[in-house]
Amino acid sequence: MGAPKDRATDRRFADYVHPDAPARPNPATIASFLLARSGEWDTGQPLAPYDSVTYRADRFQPDSVPADVWEQIKPVVNQVVLQAATGPFRAKEMSSLVTQIAWWCHREGLQTDLATILNPDVIDRFAVEGCKHLKEGTGGNYRSKLRRIGQIVIGPPLYPSQLQINRSDVTAPYSDAEVGDIVGWALGRPTTYMRENLEPVLGFGFGAGPSTQEFISAVGTDFVDYGDVLVWNVAIGRPRQVPILKAWESTARSVLARVGDAPIFRPERDSIRRNDLTSFFTNCSKDGAKVPPLTFQRFRVTWLVQHLRMATPPRSLELASGTTIRHIGEYTRFLADPAPEQFRKDMRGA
Repeated sequence: MGAPKDRATDRRFADYVHPDAPARPNPATIASFLLARSGEWDTGQPLAPYDSVTYRADRFQPDSVPADVWEQIKPVVNQVVLQAATGPFRAKEMSSLVTQIAWWCHREGLQTDLATILNPDVIDRFAVEGCKHLKEGTGGNYRSKLRRIGQIVIGPPLYPSQLQINRSDVTAPYSDAEVGDIVGWALGRPTTYMRENLEPVLGFGFGAGPSTQEFISAVGTDFVDYGDVLVWNVAIGRPRQVPILKAWESTARSVLARVGDAPIFRPERDSIRRNDLTSFFTNCSKDGAKVPPLTFQRFRVTWLVQHLRMATPPRSLELASGTTIRHIGEYTRFLADPAPEQFRKDMRGA
C-alpha cells in the first residue's frame, strides 16, 4: 500500500495544474510543484494563464446542461463571472452556481439575460422552486450567494447601495412605522393560511423576541396562561421563561386557542425545518407588496429595545432574554435622549 495522499495538497495542486496534465499527480510531482512556487521573484510571482478568472470562465463546461442550451446561456454566465469573481477558485464555483439559475430560467421559459437571472425576485423563486431536489438549506445558501453577486453586477436600483458599517455596529430594531407597515401587510395577505401563520410570527416575534430556532420549535404546551400574564417556557437554545409583552398578548392567545398542543407556526407540519420560514415569507411576498424584510434577529432587537424603553429592570431582562446586560447595553443607542429636566430627575433618584 502506498503512502497516504495529502488530500488538501492534492486539491490545491489540481486547482492550479494545467487541465491537460495527469489528473492524479504523484507525491514527488506535487512536492516539486510546491517547491517551485515557493521561490522568490524579483518582481513578484508570475501569473500563469490558468491562474486567471478569464481562463477558468472560458474553460468551464457543465456536465449536465445540454450542449445547445449551454451555447445559449454561456455568454451571460461568463459575463457575470468576469464581473464578479475575485479569483480562479471563485470563478469555478461562481460559474457552476450562475449556470444553475440560468438553466432553470431557460426551463421555466424566462429570459436568460443578465437583468433576469440576477433579479432578486427571480433568485427568490429559484431558491424555493428550483432547489427542491437539493439538500435542505441549499436553496437559502444559493439565494444569499446570488444576491451578493447581484449587488456587484447589477447594483442599484434593484440592489440599493448598502452603508458600510463597523463590526461594532449592531442590528437595528424595526421602527414604529415599520412595525405598522408589517402588521398592515400581514393583515392584507390574500389567503387565510398566510394570515393565520403570520399571526404567530408577529405575536411571538414582537412579543417575546425569540430566535428563529426557538420560534419554529415552539408548541402550544410550551405556554402557561396565568390570567394576568402569558408566559413562554422556552425549552431549547437558552431555556428560560419569557412573559409576552402586554401589547401582543391578545394576538398570542388567539394563536394558542387555534393551534392547541400543535406547533404555533404551521401547526399541520410534523418536522422542524429552518427553511420553512424562508419559503413561507417568500410565498407571502409574491404579490410585490413593499414590506421591511422579516427577520427574527430584528424581531428580537425590537423586543429588547421596547423593554429598554419601558425601563424593565436589568436583571429581569437578562433572565427573560437569556443574555447579559453587557450585550443588551449595545442597543441603548436606539433610545431617545431624555429631556434635560427628566435627565436630572433620573440621576437624582427622584
